[in-house]
Amino acid sequence: MRFFRCCVRSIAFRPVALLLFASLAVAARAQMPSMPSTPSVPSVPTVPTSPSAPSVPGADQVDAVKQDAAAAKKAKEAMKSQPTSFTGTTGEVLTKLMQDVTAAVNTAAANRKPAAMEAGRDLALAISSTQNVYDEDLKKPVAKGSNALKTTLDQLQAAIKQLKTMTPESVQVASTGAEQVSNSLPYREKEPKLSKFTPRFLVPSSDPYLVKMNFTGTFDFSTKPEFFPVLTVNGHTYKAVASTMASAEFAVPITDILAPGTAGSALLAVPGTLKVPWQTSSMMGRKHSTRDDEFHLLLFGLPSGPGTVKFMSKSTRLAMGEPQRHTGQQFYQCSGRSCGKGDDINHVWTEPHGENCAIVPGSSTFDVSSSTGAYTKQFLGDGGDGVSYSVSTQRKGTGTSKVTFSISFMETCGKEVPNNVGDDVPLKWGETKTFNAAAGTWRVSMDAFDGTHGEFTQADSSNPLLKVAATPDAVTISAPSPASVVWPAPQ
Repeated sequence: MRFFRCCVRSIAFRPVALLLFASLAVAARAQMPSMPSTPSVPSVPTVPTSPSAPSVPGADQVDAVKQDAAAAKKAKEAMKSQPTSFTGTTGEVLTKLMQDVTAAVNTAAANRKPAAMEAGRDLALAISSTQNVYDEDLKKPVAKGSNALKTTLDQLQAAIKQLKTMTPESVQVASTGAEQVSNSLPYREKEPKLSKFTPRFLVPSSDPYLVKMNFTGTFDFSTKPEFFPVLTVNGHTYKAVASTMASAEFAVPITDILAPGTAGSALLAVPGTLKVPWQTSSMMGRKHSTRDDEFHLLLFGLPSGPGTVKFMSKSTRLAMGEPQRHTGQQFYQCSGRSCGKGDDINHVWTEPHGENCAIVPGSSTFDVSSSTGAYTKQFLGDGGDGVSYSVSTQRKGTGTSKVTFSISFMETCGKEVPNNVGDDVPLKWGETKTFNAAAGTWRVSMDAFDGTHGEFTQADSSNPLLKVAATPDAVTISAPSPASVVWPAPQ
């Protein structure tokens, strides 16, 4: 009977006991400290992210998506790992790749290819990030490195090859490849990442002004003053004036980056370094070590002015054509009884050139139609307004000396054409020039450093590189101040 009551009590108690056990388990789980999650490795984007399209995309949006997809496909094909026989240590290989990028950027600057310069800048950051992530492998032979490292080196070399081709398509592939490498590196927890920096292009000036340079990325420790990033350019070192976990800002005198007189008519590339301190932890967080990640920077400078500016005080000019034969009028000189004249010695005859024409020197001829008796001629010259000859006729007894002739020569003649030549106007950033000219009689042209062309026949302030103001009797052209120039213009 006792056994039966025990069993009944146990059976009745079981649901309550189970419920109580479950409640205790939940409470224990809620109080259990959470374990730190393992940092995830960023995924490798295969297609550039594009903004979401409206429900009915326009033709421009469709074309843009197609272009992005095509560029991504080409980048993916170009960046496929093709095992390369790298010799030397990892550090030596990365140094050589950086030298190749720097040389390509200098070539792009000399040929005024800003897109290629910016792709090279992105590749320099990708190489720097690789050096930082694999800092413990830099002194080891590449052959002993991991497959991930070898793949990264192959991808960098493939992207640099695309950059050197410098076609619009290959430059896009190189830029996409640099982004893929930077995003796929196995960064350590809280390791700095540099994404980009602005301004994209700096504007030179002989008068110092402060450039606000902003570097964006991931800088987990940079909120503490002792971990503020440090910028070095041309031997000058600057500590960030403001720093967060996502950006670092510097104020740098422009003359420290682009020294006065160094800017000419071409784009410039100036090397620099950004050092970002950070901290690693070991021994279950009990030991901390401070490291410095360094990023190789390529800072770009614009020419000393907006480009080649010309001023035409007239709307048309005289353009000279091809040489053509000018045949003059018939001249007649006579000495003798039949013409009732005595000797005619050293009579100068001149055939003028045509209106708006110029004589081709040494091209004249003395063309005789008829003559009687003896005569002499002497070439006097073809400068000035025409060609001149001296002719002499003399009587001999009752005879007559006479000659009929013409003077011909080659000449080039001009015609009025639109005045697109004009006078060069040296114009630097921040400078202003004024010319006296009545409205409707002048023209200003500009062949800008970026390959664009502008024509101005009235006041115009729409061009970001050149402003034109006009009054009824004067024209003023000016280039914006260096501190106000933003190029390329925001899209």
